[in-house]
Amino acid sequence: MIKKFKLFLWPVSGLTKWLNEMSAQGYRLINIDNIFYYFQECEKEKYIYAVDFVSNKSYHDFRDYEEFLKESNIKHIESQQVLEKWQREIQDGDLMLTREQK
Repeated sequence: MIKKFKLFLWPVSGLTKWLNEMSAQGYRLINIDNIFYYFQECEKEKYIYAVDFVSNKSYHDFRDYEEFLKESNIKHIESQQVLEKWQREIQDGDLMLTREQK
């Protein structure tokens, strides 16, 4: 397991890009503790990541959204304030966070 310290000015796009770069190097995100990110070695590019800003969703809309993502085989990693982190195996296809793109 490796531990990385990382801060982002633009957390949605910056964190998404960085997590996917880590996956390309053969690391899978397993935990987040504030600004520390914990990774486990895995097959290179096995996982794809997305970060989403969800403060604009009501509780009911968020639960529907979460259920849609689970049905799409997308794993919820962590919630941090208004950001949600998602993971999916690349073999399962692109990681699309909206129904319109499915």
